[in-house]
Parts: sequence; structure tokens; C-alpha cells
Amino acid sequence: MQRPAPEHAGSSQSFEPSARHDDRNWYVLIKDQQFGPLDLTHLAKLAHEGTLKPDVLVWRPGFANWVSAETVRGFFPPSAEPRPGAVSELADLSASPNERSSLPPDDADIVDIPDIPAPPIAGEPRAETKKKHRNYLARHWLGELSLPVSYWINGLLANVVAVLVVAAIAANLNLRDEYNPAIELVSLLGIWTALAVVLCWQVVGTWRSATNYQRTKSLWGSVAKVFIVIGVVRSMVDFAQYGVPRIKEVYDIYAGDERVGKYAFRVLRDGQELEFSGGITFGAAKEFERFLDAMGGVRLIHLNSLGGRILEAQRIGDLIRKRNLSTYVSHQCMSACTIIFLSGRERLVTAQSRIGFHQPDLAGLSAEERRDMIAQEEKRLRALGLSATFAHKANLAPPSDMWVPTTSELLAERAATRVVDAADFAFSGVTQSDLTDEKIEQVLLGNALYASIRRVDAATYKRILDRVTEGVRRGRTLSEMRSDISPLVDGLFFELLPYASDENLIAFTRSLVGHMATINRSSPSDCYFYVNPDKSDASALKLMSERYKDLLAEEGQLEDRMFVEFSGKDRSIPTEKEVATSWNQIASVLRERFGDDVELMWADRISPEKHRAYCDILIALYGDALKLPPVQAAPLLRYVFANR
Repeated sequence: MQRPAPEHAGSSQSFEPSARHDDRNWYVLIKDQQFGPLDLTHLAKLAHEGTLKPDVLVWRPGFANWVSAETVRGFFPPSAEPRPGAVSELADLSASPNERSSLPPDDADIVDIPDIPAPPIAGEPRAETKKKHRNYLARHWLGELSLPVSYWINGLLANVVAVLVVAAIAANLNLRDEYNPAIELVSLLGIWTALAVVLCWQVVGTWRSATNYQRTKSLWGSVAKVFIVIGVVRSMVDFAQYGVPRIKEVYDIYAGDERVGKYAFRVLRDGQELEFSGGITFGAAKEFERFLDAMGGVRLIHLNSLGGRILEAQRIGDLIRKRNLSTYVSHQCMSACTIIFLSGRERLVTAQSRIGFHQPDLAGLSAEERRDMIAQEEKRLRALGLSATFAHKANLAPPSDMWVPTTSELLAERAATRVVDAADFAFSGVTQSDLTDEKIEQVLLGNALYASIRRVDAATYKRILDRVTEGVRRGRTLSEMRSDISPLVDGLFFELLPYASDENLIAFTRSLVGHMATINRSSPSDCYFYVNPDKSDASALKLMSERYKDLLAEEGQLEDRMFVEFSGKDRSIPTEKEVATSWNQIASVLRERFGDDVELMWADRISPEKHRAYCDILIALYGDALKLPPVQAAPLLRYVFANR
């Protein structure tokens, strides 16, 4: 508003006004704050007492602009009368006695009129009209409402609005079919922004109302301000304790959840098995579903995870149940991963598997929210088939700890349905970073047998490494990979056997005789292929390895020891002449016992009906050799194995 420059009247008048008109619509502008409408006599009294200064601007209906009080006749004593040239169109201030209003009390002060409507400006609507049309929210914001209304009624109103805003946003999230961290992040920011706006409106309006209240009732106005400050501080603490951590948590999910870790899928056994490894983060369930859609023959899900997001794990578990898949853990499945594991039709573990449980966790949870979340997890575990006791125990460990039940506890609870041999399943329990050539070779060399093979024969070791690398990447079972490399290992072993120490040579022969006798009693054909694995096929060898697992494990330990202790081909192989005496003695006994069947020892192929005779002859040969004194037995065995 542009204020006109004041003009001064040329003469002064007496302070006592004449009694011709009444004018109760005067407005005053003090320090940019407007007051009115005021009674003329009130203004005159204020001017007389010195409260109303000559340079204060005043206005009444009929004036074109605001004018200074000194230009109005009758406001000031003669010494302060307006100078010549003052505004001439000002009306006479006199009023008739019967229309004159009584003067306000002596202690009236112009600044003690906070609820008088703002004075009008020339050309604008009257103040009464503005007040009538000002909405309730604006009146609270300006502090025009009483303190009880602002503090109690509007405080309750603000809380109700805040609850409704939070409930509306939460309902919108719950109605969505799938979780979206971007939407939740925007929703959280919207919630806290809405709460901040409501709090600001409530605090500012109540504070202004309390300030007005202090002018007449200072105690309650001050008390209200103290509680306002406490409320603001508490709201800030709540935001720091619950809002900031939760917003950061959702942002981390939106940004990729680096703390939880990346997840990965690996197709195993030509699409019969699928491995999930790494962190269970947003997007894992949708990608898992895409793999299942593309792999019609998958029946088993390998799990190797330290956990992650519960909601995402539940969605993966739902897909597993819907498609009637089994789950398998060869190494570890912790936290949210257990939801996926327990969703399997069959739940398979090895003797070394670790299945870990603890309380759910989420940043910014209150104590009550944490209790509700734990109760929800217990309910989830019971729905997956676990007892109330087990479900409760599974949620006793805090988020920073882990309860790992024993294999027997898992089986008793039916959390796991069967303990299996890892060799019968695709090689898993490794991350994508473990599948490099360097890492695979590092794992292979961790086995003393293969480290020894690399030392004694680099070419054979390279062929073994190539087959292992291919098998790991294709997701073949350990049994299948062992079958692939077994001919290479056995071939090298029998190539080096004639150069072994006397002690190891005799120990191996004794083990060989015992194993052949056991297998021959069970199946002569198995005995034949046990001695001649190169004449069998992979499927037959696999069946035999399962049937005689313990015997082969014992033999494998002895072979490993011989490889590790092998010192090189520095021993000479005896000639036929050097062992002729021992050999002729044993051959004579064999011919008397087996006749012409002795020739089976040198036959390239023999019929199945001769498999028993073949094994009996070899058992007798090696057995008779072991009966000789060691100084004769070792050279003879060295000669026999070199010419087998």
C-alpha cells in the first residue's frame, strides 16, 4: 500500500469535540499493524494522553487516503493543531450528546486490541467482511483463536489428520500387488512431510495464540509454550529415531541393497536343478520366476544365502510351493533364506549344512512394532509346518545373533526331511566369484591328492583341471565329476604304482586282495570292472561306486597317501629273469588250481561267465605273492604291476 504524504491544517481546534456527528469507524496504523474500527472519543483521549502520536496514520470511511493524525482537527491541543494547508475535506469531529459513545476506561491501550479486525484500506472491502470470510485454518495460523481451542481442539484435530494421512498412504501400499521400493520411499517422504506440515500449522498457530493469551493471562500462555517446545522436541526425536533409519533403509533397498549383497542364479545339471545364492534383495522373486518359466524340467532349488528381505523371501517361497519344488542346502541358509528352504516339498540337507534362525529386523522399528513383527514371524513358521515351540525358539536370538539347530533337531521337527550326500547333487554352495578358473584351481589344489598329481605329472593334472572346471560350470554332481576324472587318476596311479615304496606297494596289494574278494562274492562282474575300469562305462562305474562306497573310500585314502608320498621314478623295475624264481613258483600253483583259465590274466576281453574265475586267479596271485618274504614279494609285485 502506498501511503500519502501527510498535510497539515492551518489552525488548531479545542480538544473537546463538538456534538454534531458520531463517527465510530476510525482506523489507526501503528508500526505497520492496523487497528480498528475505533470510537472517535477513544482516539481523542489517546491523542490527549500522548499515546496517539501526531505522525501516526489514521483513516475513516470517506477518506481517499490515510492521513497523519496531526492533520485532524480536534485530536491535539492548540500547540499541536494542524498547520495551514492541512487536508480540507476532513469532516467536523463533533457529535451530538445523545449519540456520543462513552469513553473507554482510563487504562485502555491501543495495542491491547488483538482481536479487532484489520482496518480497511481505501478501495478494499471492509475489515468485518474479511473476518467473516477468513477460513478456520487461517484463523488458527494467525493465532486469532482462543488458546484452549488452538491447543486442545486443534491439537486433537492435527493428530487425527496425521493418523488419517498415514493410514491412507499405508492402505495404498498394502493394496498393491507387489512391493516397489521407489513407491515406498516416496510414500515415506510423503508421510513425514505431511506430518511436518501439520505440526508446523499446529505449533505456529498455538504459539501465536499463547502469545496473545500471555497479555492478560501470562501463566497459562507460558505453560502452553513450554509444552509446545516439549512436543516439537519429541517429534524431532521420533523422526531421528524412527523416520530417518526407515527412510535410509528403504533408500538402500531402492539403491540395490549393497549391504545385503547381490543375488545370483546358476543353472545346474542341464536345467534339472537351479541354485540361488547371495542376498535376498528386491527383484529376486521376479527373476526367480523368469528362470522357472524358462526351465520346465527343474525340480530342485539349491540355496546358499545369508538372508535378506523377508517379503522377497516369502514370494520366492510361494513360487516354490506353487510349483511343488524341493529345496536343498549344501552349505548354509540363514535368516530370511529359511523361509525359502521351509517352502520346499522335500527339504534336503547334508551333515555339514547350517540352517540359521533369528528375530526379524528392520531399521526404525519401535519396541511394539518389533514385538508385532516377531509374532508375525512365529505365525509364518507355524504356517510352514513347524511347531509353536520351534517357531518361538527360532525367534529368540536377536538380529545380531543366530540359532543354528542341529541336524537331529531339524529332522525331529521335520524342518528337514532327509540328510543326503552332497556328491549326489550338483556342486553348489559357491558364489559367482568362486567360479573363475583361478578359484576353481585353488579349490582343487586344496586337496592334497591333486596337488601331488600336479607335482608328479603336470599333463595329467591339466586334463583333470579341465574336466573339473567344465563340470563345476555345468553344475554336474560331484559323483559325476569324480567319474570323469577317475580314469585319469587311476591310470596315473597304476603307472606310478611300480615305483612306490616297498611298504606302500605291499599295503596296497593287501587292500586290493581284500576288496576283490568282497566284491567277487557279491558280483563277479563288478569285481572284473573294479580291476579293469577302462573296460566299463560311466553308468556302471557310478552304480558300483554307490554300491561299494565304503570300500572305495578306504582305497581312495590309501591311493591319496601313496600320491603324496611318491618321490619319483627312481626305483628300477625288476626284469623277468630277476623275478623268475618267485614267479614260476606261484604260476605253478595257479596252473594246478585253475588250469588253462590262468591265461585269462592276459586276455583283452573275457565273457561275463568267466569274470569270477578271472577275479579268483588274481586274488590267488596277489595273495600268494604276499606270502613271500618282503624281499621277494616287493620285487615280484613291482614286476606284476609294471606288466599288467
